[in-house]
Amino acid sequence: MSEAQRVFTSASPWVVGREALLEEAVDDFLHEMTRQKPWLRARYEAVLGDLNAHLSEKCPAPLSALSRSSAEAWLETTDERVFAERTLTDFSDYLVKWGWLDAHPLKRSQAV
Repeated sequence: MSEAQRVFTSASPWVVGREALLEEAVDDFLHEMTRQKPWLRARYEAVLGDLNAHLSEKCPAPLSALSRSSAEAWLETTDERVFAERTLTDFSDYLVKWGWLDAHPLKRSQAV
């Protein structure tokens, strides 16, 4: 089964039988950050909102659109690169820890 055909199996109850969208994972991450680090939520929300807009030019981006190469391309467009890198690392770690992805997206390249 290809990555694009993978059925999402996270513990998140609202995503069943289809591939997860990046915006759904971002929302879940922001909810968790509100609990753990509320002082960072607004900055994380702005950075990840920009990433989502970059990857979702015409339609909602699937979570699988997040890769090392797509992240690097987006980082080239941001003014706050250091904080954006930190946010991507925290977000990516969360995606693996909470079962959104099997492997860290910034440590693998997207297949061409």
